[in-house]
Amino acid sequence: MSINHIITVVVALAVAAGCEKKTATVPLPSPSPVRFGTDKMPLNTPAYTPAPEDTSPEGFSWVHRDFALIFSGAVYEHNFKGHVKGGRMIERKAKLEAYAGTLRKITRAGFQKWKLQHRTAFLINAYTAHLLLASIDKKFNGLDDSLLKRPGTVLMFGRKYSLEGFIRDEIAGAGKEDPRVFLALHCFSDGCPEYRNSIFNFKNLDGMLNSGVYRFFSDNDKNYYDVKTGRFRVSPYIKKYRRFFPAGDAALKEWIGPYLQHRKDIGGALAGGKLKWVF
Repeated sequence: MSINHIITVVVALAVAAGCEKKTATVPLPSPSPVRFGTDKMPLNTPAYTPAPEDTSPEGFSWVHRDFALIFSGAVYEHNFKGHVKGGRMIERKAKLEAYAGTLRKITRAGFQKWKLQHRTAFLINAYTAHLLLASIDKKFNGLDDSLLKRPGTVLMFGRKYSLEGFIRDEIAGAGKEDPRVFLALHCFSDGCPEYRNSIFNFKNLDGMLNSGVYRFFSDNDKNYYDVKTGRFRVSPYIKKYRRFFPAGDAALKEWIGPYLQHRKDIGGALAGGKLKWVF
């Protein structure tokens, strides 16, 4: 065998060996088992991390995510009415108490440094959370406005309040800036605002307040329009907080008017100046 033939054979073998090495299969690692919780969601998914702009300097979530999760599936709206699934909310009592605990950690000094929209959403949610806790204590039976007078229902800013006291001493400040706030506070008399199916936060505050006023004045059970007489009886709830709304009947009519224009039963009388207001 000539030397040239030997060299050709060696080179061919080397090339073949190189090709075999390149095409060799590499065993893949076995997939890690995925663990599931009771809600069938993977337990090893990344934890929720709020954006810096959604968190107060104290570490409080300004989007109130924990409260939103408590609300989900437990509070709903139908025909301008708000409804709570009492049994489901009772099951979530521990989570609701934990959320209330985060509210109590906020000091007045820290709170006063927040922007108005952060403070307003915080106060509305605090009221609603404590109203729900008080309702849970009664198993959602026999609820009336006497519950708002119960001492010590709210513990915040180092003080104890009834729900009425919390409105008077804390929420009224935000209400002076924007009377729509009072129409976000549920109570139990016929003319009271209803629960909403969502919580408030600084991002949705204006939209939630505005839609809440529309819903309130759309409810003919609360604000009754008599088609025969043309009389429109405004809910007595407005009278309760009258001093926070525009002064004088003319100014109040002007404030309420835009929220009535969509009502088919009232719109014509309102536009024609024939609506007979009763406060």
